[in-house]
Amino acid sequence: MPNIDTNIIFSKLQDDESRELFQHRYKYYQDRDEEHLWDMLSTSRKCTLLRRKGKPLVDFWYAHEEGLLTKNEVLLYGAGLNAYYACQFADRYNINVKCICDSNVAKHNALVCDHVVVAPEQMLAEYPDVPIIITPVLPGSKKEILAYLVAKGVSDDKIFLYYPFNSPEKEEQYFSPSFLTPQPNEVYVDAGCWDGETILDFYKFANRKYKKIYGFEPAPECFERTQKCIEVAAIKNVIMNMQGLWDKKEKLNFDMAGIWQGGSHISAGGTHSIDTIALDEAINPNDKVTFIKMDIEGAELKALQGAKNTIMRDLPRLAICIYHKPEDIITVPEYILSISSKYVFYIRHHSNCFNETVLYAIPK
Repeated sequence: MPNIDTNIIFSKLQDDESRELFQHRYKYYQDRDEEHLWDMLSTSRKCTLLRRKGKPLVDFWYAHEEGLLTKNEVLLYGAGLNAYYACQFADRYNINVKCICDSNVAKHNALVCDHVVVAPEQMLAEYPDVPIIITPVLPGSKKEILAYLVAKGVSDDKIFLYYPFNSPEKEEQYFSPSFLTPQPNEVYVDAGCWDGETILDFYKFANRKYKKIYGFEPAPECFERTQKCIEVAAIKNVIMNMQGLWDKKEKLNFDMAGIWQGGSHISAGGTHSIDTIALDEAINPNDKVTFIKMDIEGAELKALQGAKNTIMRDLPRLAICIYHKPEDIITVPEYILSISSKYVFYIRHHSNCFNETVLYAIPK
């Protein structure tokens, strides 16, 4: 790792929130102590509430902060990925997870965070007075579970929600921060489409007025879901590429994760293979790119290197994830500034777990 003058990056950060988040992530890069990431979450939550100027929903974090978990013990409803994040949060604050349940019979008897997953009926019978945290990602699932618990006679004041990602308290990732506004004739690049949600978010951000959208998603299942999302929303002028963005054309090994697990990534030990391409080669040179978003599981720096000419020519706004590798807090902004010194930076953290820290680079 070269000797980097972090003062240059720090001087480009435009507000106190960005500077605080940078310091926490930089300290974690230096010593890998997760205490810095918990400090980052506290900073992010504090700043979010200041911007919202209102009380949060009654979620797991808020219930803990306000002393609503009187016996410091909880039940988790939902044995998916979020259960692991909820257990991590509980462990951090010495909250005893008594039991985990799920309505999906296929998950019964599975082991999640050292707990054997049981049916909801069994959990409610064994722990009738313990607060319940609803963990699934999808809003529809949360509503169904909430309705079920209320029907079973569980009191409202004993039901809380857990939002590791996309909490209603937080700004939506990539497009909602106040320093971003739509431009005429937007040409948007979405690197890492996953299920098409961010293309749909851009479509709404641009008020359905834009020139073109380029999407890059190498995982076949995610590519298909993105195509379906585009069709259902009737989004026009989208060029989808089943390639990964990289610094050149290449065939690379790829670790494929499930659609709801996320995290598919380029890996030397991957059992699948994908084709990659540099953005500079994939974009029509007549299109002036105005916005690039990247969430590509650690390939962001390589993809930026493959987009150097496009960035130098068009100076698009950039929204780049910097949480996949500890060194991204330095290497990503450093590389952007090596392309153009005209960029200034904001950093926002968009979750209640360690993921979803985004560097926003804005040309001035």
